[in-house]
Amino acid sequence: MRKTEHIGPLIKNLLVIMALSLMIFLSYRNTFDAYWHLDDRPNITDNKGLHISDLSPESLIQTFYTSPQQGGAIVKRPYRPISCLTFALNWYVGQDRVFGYHLVNLIIHWLTAVCLYYTIKQLLHTPNLAGKYQRNDCLIAFLAATLWALNPIQTQAVTYIVQRMASLTAMFYVLSLLFYLKFRLSQHSAVRVFSLLGCVLGFFLALASKENAVTLPFALFFMEVAFLQDLNSIFIRRRILVITGSAVILLILVAAYFNFSLESFSFFQSYKQRPFSMWERLWTESRIVVFYLSQLFYPAPYRFSIDHDIDLSTSFLQPWTTLPSFLIVLLLVGFGLWQIRRRPLVALAILFFFINHLAESTIIPIELMFEHRNYLPSLFVFLPVALGIVWLYERFTGDQRLQRSILAGLVVLLIGCLGWSTYTRNSVWATEQSLWEDAMRKAPGNARPLLALAWDIAYGENPKPDQYDKALALYARALPLKIHLNLPPAYIYNNMAGIYAKKQDYDQAVNYYRQALNIEPGHTRARFNLVNILIYKGQNDEAEKHVDVLLAAHQNSGAYLNIKGLLLLREKNAAGALSYLEKAWRAYPNDRRIRFNLAMALSLKGHYHEAEKLLRKTDYRPAQNITTLFCLIENSVRAGDAAASQAYAAELLMAYKPEFIRQSLNRHLEDNMQVPLQKELITTAVESRRAVIEKNE
Repeated sequence: MRKTEHIGPLIKNLLVIMALSLMIFLSYRNTFDAYWHLDDRPNITDNKGLHISDLSPESLIQTFYTSPQQGGAIVKRPYRPISCLTFALNWYVGQDRVFGYHLVNLIIHWLTAVCLYYTIKQLLHTPNLAGKYQRNDCLIAFLAATLWALNPIQTQAVTYIVQRMASLTAMFYVLSLLFYLKFRLSQHSAVRVFSLLGCVLGFFLALASKENAVTLPFALFFMEVAFLQDLNSIFIRRRILVITGSAVILLILVAAYFNFSLESFSFFQSYKQRPFSMWERLWTESRIVVFYLSQLFYPAPYRFSIDHDIDLSTSFLQPWTTLPSFLIVLLLVGFGLWQIRRRPLVALAILFFFINHLAESTIIPIELMFEHRNYLPSLFVFLPVALGIVWLYERFTGDQRLQRSILAGLVVLLIGCLGWSTYTRNSVWATEQSLWEDAMRKAPGNARPLLALAWDIAYGENPKPDQYDKALALYARALPLKIHLNLPPAYIYNNMAGIYAKKQDYDQAVNYYRQALNIEPGHTRARFNLVNILIYKGQNDEAEKHVDVLLAAHQNSGAYLNIKGLLLLREKNAAGALSYLEKAWRAYPNDRRIRFNLAMALSLKGHYHEAEKLLRKTDYRPAQNITTLFCLIENSVRAGDAAASQAYAAELLMAYKPEFIRQSLNRHLEDNMQVPLQKELITTAVESRRAVIEKNE
């Protein structure tokens, strides 16, 4: 008899897990080759600290301290170490092949859905529910987990590779909730100890995946109050009020302290990079959170996007939807608090959603809206829906089989529509171009999709020269639109100039660089790009003026020092060039171009041995760099070392045909960005050696 009692739930759980696996796989089966997007690159593909080649403890621990903002540089404080570790392991197995990353993301999503199922089942057995739902616990938990897992709003957390940070956090978060419930409901000491340790470990793993897991103690406190404490007891209610009141007062004091000393905190300095203030963000987020709720309950694919048109709320009345949205949020929170005693599951769905939007949807100065921010908050949102479906199903009894069949069919249809919506939404993530073209249609008033698509066309991994004009048109369209950061039009003009340079329309490139600098004189990238174009065009005097401006602001920049040295070399001012190039070389001793320029400056000053020594540090083998041999030949001729010049000329002739040597030397001399060489000195040495070789043959 006891075996039979245990087999039933075991089979039910197994069927649920199998059903979740099948539905999730079918809904996400088109994601395994979805490409890298947005923050994937700085966090993974460009984050050198995660590109491990072995599984030694040193390599694995190093991944905890890599900074995506600094290309993988090692920093003092860990940066989302668990998430970074999983990315590093993915890289170790498959480098930048996306299949493995998507497979892991999908497994995490499936595990989260399974943990959610078991957590809801445990909730339905808590004391304050008094066994009301035990008979249908599997069905309620299954429906709630399914409606959550298949909702297309979750695609941004699952298909967008780097948002594994969000899904991994949710997985550990809900696992911690599950362990807490087991700790509180179990009668066995060993199980309680193990569960408590699991709860604590889950919290730290969630926090180490992404910082928004900091809300877990609030969620646990709510769960304890709503499901495990006897709220009919006046003593317990008073104790809860004291604890809650103390926490609120503490939060108010902290908020007041931050408000009075706002400018002294670097945390709030980030608002200077945003086109909104703290209060504007807070007011706007009330509208965004209401929109999130509408997406969850009306999840049509056309309502989802990587970017949305969002008008800032500058007050409670501008735009007019701000005040109604703010009131809706207050009413929902108030209703959730009111329902804690009577309907704790409804209260959980509401309050858990808002508790977990505190981190990213209030005052922290990050971007206004991303759909993946709902992955964790929406975990219990569909629990009341599942309760309603089961309640309605139970109401149809006896001769109402037809109604039951219709309801069951509608639920199956709903699940099928969710899966189809998710599959459809996932198809948009296939490529960078498909993602941003979709966003362009859905956010026509926002510059970001235009800028991202233009960048991908002109500067991405596979630039498309035949679409450069399209990229220019996209940049032009973006100029008058809203930009998510305080980026001036100078940024756009700089990128447009770069495209004209790629098209070899250098006059237009110069024109757009100048426009960028007129708007923002401190735009160093535009000024440096302009310098390179001017040198290429032979306008060295103007180029040197711009270099002097750059050096005045960045006197230790190796790139600027090198360009200044090159310009002085072209003016035959070897002494002046030497002072700049030596400083550049000390800062960047492995830079090949700096080494060439410094070597020729030394040669012109008569320091032939030092010049040769420096050039030979460069890989001067003919197959690697013909320019190095040109420099070595000229330096040897200047030094009067005929034997050395003939030896280098012999190496050159052994590696290359005479016609290729002539063409390469001419190309070098025509390129104003290259170190200046004396054609006669090199040609004479090469022809002399060639004559000797021909005579010996």
